[in-house]
Amino acid sequence: MLSKHAAHVELEPTYQALEQGRFEVAFTTLETAASRPLEPETQALYLLYLAEVYALQESKGIDDGFLALQSAVSTDPRLAEHPLYKALFWEFSARRGKTAAEVKRGIEDALEARDPLAQFHAAKALIIVKAKKSATRLLERIEDLSLPTYLEWRRWSLLGGCYQQQGKWESACTAFDRAVQASSGIEQQNQRLRLAGCLLELGEPERVLRVLGDIDLASLSRHQEVTVFCLRGRAQLAMNNPNSALLLFQHARAIELETEAGPSSFMLAFALGQCLTTLGRFVEAAGALEDAVALAPHELKPYAQHEYAFALAESGDLQRAESSLEAILLHSSYIYRAQVFVDLAELALRQGDFKRAEDHGLRALELGAVAEACLCLGTIALDTFSFEDARGWFERAIHACEEGEPYWTLGHQMLADLFAQQGQGSADRLLFHAQAALSYTPPESDWYLPLNHHRTVAMNYLGNCGRILN
Repeated sequence: MLSKHAAHVELEPTYQALEQGRFEVAFTTLETAASRPLEPETQALYLLYLAEVYALQESKGIDDGFLALQSAVSTDPRLAEHPLYKALFWEFSARRGKTAAEVKRGIEDALEARDPLAQFHAAKALIIVKAKKSATRLLERIEDLSLPTYLEWRRWSLLGGCYQQQGKWESACTAFDRAVQASSGIEQQNQRLRLAGCLLELGEPERVLRVLGDIDLASLSRHQEVTVFCLRGRAQLAMNNPNSALLLFQHARAIELETEAGPSSFMLAFALGQCLTTLGRFVEAAGALEDAVALAPHELKPYAQHEYAFALAESGDLQRAESSLEAILLHSSYIYRAQVFVDLAELALRQGDFKRAEDHGLRALELGAVAEACLCLGTIALDTFSFEDARGWFERAIHACEEGEPYWTLGHQMLADLFAQQGQGSADRLLFHAQAALSYTPPESDWYLPLNHHRTVAMNYLGNCGRILN
């Protein structure tokens, strides 16, 4: 914003105020400066800078920001050619509903001067109209430290958000870390929270806890405090400490209920439901996940519904689980649609409806869930005593996986069970599949003892020679 080449003493206190997050001081300073009898060019610049401060207030600054821009160009019509004026005009216009195509065309002139301030606000306009990739490229082009401090951290924060939207978690973490380093006060706390959230997605729960440990809880709002305990709980859950996670989620819920009539955080309700599911407390998990479904933003609703359906199924409420899964299919962009059909097939199988189970399984296969669908179809065939079909499906499931993957192991487990039912004539195949499955089945698994038994039986059939098929 306020370029240091502008030789106006009134700008220095504005710089200082903005670096400290004291917007009211910045507004007062600029409004006072602009109200003095000045040359039109200077007065217009102050009004332009005033509009830029309003732009930093996001949606709250639209009307006053536009008014300041209009006053600036009325005072000095030449200001309409200033790159910052053009960038701010399109940022405010984007907030008022202009399309991505209009904004992209509008900011072209603003970018010709390669002014970092204009580039920053043009990037914000692109973000508002959801042109995230274009915004990312523009923010990446701005040279480091070419912006004032209070915009530099915002630039890194915007970049982090763009990377986050694109699923580039490592880049997002790097950007938010830079935002933490460049910011201070409550804004620094906010950037730490965003960094912690991205580190969770990157699979680094230990780093999450270290970042959260640097946050001053006393300076946070109650909502931010809920977020801290929720993130800590999610980190503990990722570290396989569900009991510790549950205590943190319950504490976060208690803070939330102090200020709200009921649950208000989607992420907390969702994480609590996942935690209770991990602990096998499926009825309670379904209650928390029902809240998550109600609170979920549109793009996350199918994910919440899927978790909810699983908890319902495990709690024995098969009808409601099926309804929840069917509701997910209304979201055509949901990336786990194939798994939804696998789950529907398993529910139909549990209810003894083999025809419907097979239809759902074949639909899952069409959508690309090869291993899961084949295992499901193999189980249907096994339950209907179609042993050759079952064998074919289980073998196909194995071939769709890499050695040692969970579905690869399960395929061998199921085939070992199948050949165990066929007696001495299948001893060599029984031994082969039991051995393969045992290589990747931990001793605490429910499969471990049956597989050991199958191996012993097969070895006895074979006279302990242990011939194994290729």
